[in-house]
Amino acid sequence: MYTDGLLSVSLSTGVREHFASQRSPIHFYLLAYRGTYSFSTLFGDRERDYGVAHADDLLYLFPYNEFLAPDVPPSADDEKMTDILTTLWYNFAKTG
Repeated sequence: MYTDGLLSVSLSTGVREHFASQRSPIHFYLLAYRGTYSFSTLFGDRERDYGVAHADDLLYLFPYNEFLAPDVPPSADDEKMTDILTTLWYNFAKTG
C-alpha cells in the first residue's frame, strides 16, 4: 500500500539519522499478524483482507474491538497474539 511505503521510508530515514548522530541501540519490529480486527477495515470493506494496518498492534493492548467489530469475539489466535505482544513489550521495558 502507498502508506506502507511512506511509513517504511520515514522509519528507515529516522533510523539512519539517529545512528549517524548517536550510538545508542535502536529497536523496532514489524507486525505481520492480521487478526480478527484491523484498522484497515475502517478504510475498506470488512470482507477483504488488506493486510496489517498501521497501529494494529494496539488492538492487542487496548479493547478497540468494541469499536471495530462489537459482535465479533477475538479468536484464540488473537488472544495468543495478545500474550505474545504484551510479553514482548514487558520484557523490552524491563530489560531493554
